[in-house]
Amino acid sequence: MISLAKLLLLAAALCVGPAALSAQTLQVEGGAEYRAVQLLREMLLREQYLLLSRDTVLPADFRTTGDLLVVDADVRVEGQVEGRVAVVGGALFVRPGARIAGSIAAVGSGVYPSGLAEVGQIVATPAGTAVEVVAVPDGFLARVASPPRQPFLLLPGAYGVRLPTYDRVHGITLAWGPQLRLLRRPDGPTLDLWGAYRSAREAVDGGARLDVPLGEGIHAVGEVARATLTNEQWIRGDLTNTLAAAFLGTDYRDYFQSDYAALTLVRPLPSGAFAPELALAPRLTLRASRDRSLPLSQTWSLFGGEGMRRENAAIDDGEILSLTAGTELAWEGTNSAFRGDFLVERAFAGTDRPDFTRWIAEGRWDLAALWNHQVSLAARAMGPLGDGPLPRQRWSFIGGTGTLPTFAIGDFRGDNLIFVQSSYAVPLTFIELPFLGSPVLRAVHAAGAAWPSGSPGPDWEQNLGLGLRIMLLDAAVYVDPARGSRRPVLSIGLVLTP
Repeated sequence: MISLAKLLLLAAALCVGPAALSAQTLQVEGGAEYRAVQLLREMLLREQYLLLSRDTVLPADFRTTGDLLVVDADVRVEGQVEGRVAVVGGALFVRPGARIAGSIAAVGSGVYPSGLAEVGQIVATPAGTAVEVVAVPDGFLARVASPPRQPFLLLPGAYGVRLPTYDRVHGITLAWGPQLRLLRRPDGPTLDLWGAYRSAREAVDGGARLDVPLGEGIHAVGEVARATLTNEQWIRGDLTNTLAAAFLGTDYRDYFQSDYAALTLVRPLPSGAFAPELALAPRLTLRASRDRSLPLSQTWSLFGGEGMRRENAAIDDGEILSLTAGTELAWEGTNSAFRGDFLVERAFAGTDRPDFTRWIAEGRWDLAALWNHQVSLAARAMGPLGDGPLPRQRWSFIGGTGTLPTFAIGDFRGDNLIFVQSSYAVPLTFIELPFLGSPVLRAVHAAGAAWPSGSPGPDWEQNLGLGLRIMLLDAAVYVDPARGSRRPVLSIGLVLTP
């Protein structure tokens, strides 16, 4: 039985200094190019760490003034660590209420902080970094595998060929481009080059994008390009819109051409090293552009081309110089997840440049309910900050499949927009179709409005829908409950995302 005196001595050691608790040490071989390994070596040189090599729970009353080193073990922290933490070949779970004042170095390990805990900057080796931990007479030896030397020239996709797209302005777009790894390392700077041929316009676009890691998870990204842009990508992704335009004759977007240069500082959402409950990806972008309208082209569709003859809305041709601050948000719970984005853009006035400020907020929440039922809620809102209208290259619209199917594509347009869609999905598991699986019954409610600044805000329009989703095909009948006729509309679309 441990005496009270020994317990008090152990508690005093934990609170005063961890160095004398264990004679075990850690030696590190390789990985010198990784920032996480550099932080680990700095910790080892200070020799003020508590080494844990067994699965351990550090309770709420635990406190150490030094560093914490986890080697080949799973450790759960509920107390306080005043120094740094390094995890080598193990896992660290930071529970609600815990506090880690310093940075956390994850060397081939997982770090899982609670959104209700206080943690420092997490610095991790790239996903897939191999770490071998072996016992030696005086402790442990960690061999960190250096990444294989990367080729200087990479051809993403199919030998550099990007996914072709199709729309009513460009026809078929064929793009190709290489990626250059300038230091031949996966975590080094990369230069992406691309060129695109637009068949209907017989025109060529192209650009370059340089991504330079600055450390601490921050990247500097510079980009110059002549490209075609759209403000309706939130309605349908590239592949979905391409298939809908080519096969169903419905192009859900408007387009404009932009010659632009941009510089962005961003800390991307973490991936691979740890999966936090809540994560932010802040960014700051300085951008200069010269924008121009694009005319409609003669294009075709396999089944029904009326939607391909819809006019491509003109923009306010000219230059824009702006600074944008924003962040991406991601949250994951046991049965639900949220993904969102928020930004504010401030444009600076000039001789031929507009002066405006605008905001955009969007998000999607998904919940896995009982019996594999799925509840989803998606929303998007945007508008100017101030009295003046935004230039039309900052407008968007709702109406048509994807938003309000009982209305035509783009019926409601402006620099102010709000749209909310909720759905409830039930897998019909008692039906099993050959090669297709079970269909999913979906009930949908959508509501929204869009209008230009200076005009009265309209009443919200809404749709109710009920239909089936089978593989990539989504078919539903929608009605407008606010209109007297309540004439149902059959909407058929292609779905490649939830």
